[in-house]
Amino acid sequence: MDHYGACVCNEHWTGEDCTIQTDYTGQCAGSCYGGCTGPSAKDCVACVQTASKDIFGACVCNLFYDGEDCSISKEYRGLCNAKCQGCTGPYTSDCIACMPHASRDAYGNCVCDPFWTGADCSYSVSNRGTCDAKCMGCTGPTSVDCLQCVPNASRDMYGKCICDPYWGDEDCSSFVGTCHPACNGCTGPTSAHCVECAANAEWNDFGLCACQSSWTNDDCSEFKGVCNALCDRSKGCNGPLACDCVSCVSNSHLNFQGFCECDNFWTGESCTVYVGKCDDSCNGCWGPSDLHCDSCVQHAHFDLYGRCICDHDWTGEDCDHYVGSCDAACQGCNGSTAADCDACVENADWVNGHCQCNAYWDGPTCDNYVGPCHTRCVSCFGPTDKSCHECIPHSELSE
Repeated sequence: MDHYGACVCNEHWTGEDCTIQTDYTGQCAGSCYGGCTGPSAKDCVACVQTASKDIFGACVCNLFYDGEDCSISKEYRGLCNAKCQGCTGPYTSDCIACMPHASRDAYGNCVCDPFWTGADCSYSVSNRGTCDAKCMGCTGPTSVDCLQCVPNASRDMYGKCICDPYWGDEDCSSFVGTCHPACNGCTGPTSAHCVECAANAEWNDFGLCACQSSWTNDDCSEFKGVCNALCDRSKGCNGPLACDCVSCVSNSHLNFQGFCECDNFWTGESCTVYVGKCDDSCNGCWGPSDLHCDSCVQHAHFDLYGRCICDHDWTGEDCDHYVGSCDAACQGCNGSTAADCDACVENADWVNGHCQCNAYWDGPTCDNYVGPCHTRCVSCFGPTDKSCHECIPHSELSE
């Protein structure tokens, strides 16, 4: 039970009676009812009331319904059948009410009452017999006896009412010609006779199927609007969605559903914002390579091509390894100055952050002694009695 006290399916089970096993725990398509085994409309256990499965097994909206969950009613705004008083579609079965002198048959179609004829059942049959189906009123049973021909019929050279070109059936009410390009099914040749509007078309205020904004051509197939931000606009697009791109923008790709989406570590409306790891030579970046650095790390600089490369005598992925010459005062180093010593040479110590010769010692390597000699030395190279070049009288260098 859930927290409302209602019985709900256990994890990995779905369906109205919880008998369908699935590992899918994501969101179902809006046209699904009773659960699903995956995210698409083909994975529905059953369809919502206003949808049905197509030949591919996908739940698609019924005629005159739209929206992700098929809950939006598409109001029919085309021509009603002449026997209808108001309608939800173009056929006699779609009448809200029948015209005077008409009533519904066993199949729900509005048909003329006995002794009444015509497209709208407004003609009385004067001979009280049955008129030909092509007649609106008659004086006899044949099509020669018509007082007037039904719509979509005309008299031939012999006076018979016959169907006009592209119209058929007994009463010439069935259109057998080519529908208007803006129609998806039709009951006549114009955009007012559409059963429903073609893709990218909709009913206008005059009851005609017309192209939606941003669409043009007779069949509304050419897109003239703004492409989706994920489309490469230099290549164009076939519609406003990310699945209508001829080519995707940089840093994006076509996913398995046919939509352009940003590559990993790229985001933003047009996939221009990089959120991944910078190259080691970068100090901040707008892309993954050494060409995308905001600035370079210490001991690196931009070359002529805009890449961050290590300065002279520096190497390593982030240019932190020094391979040049050390300062003479250093024993090992990580840079070229006396401040970069790993340790100081003999006769030198750290002073104010760099290696400096001790008192009385001089020279690049601090090996030149300039201080007073020991009292036993005539001359010396250091301060002790072991540093004498020459000893004073009555003394000698010990071994």
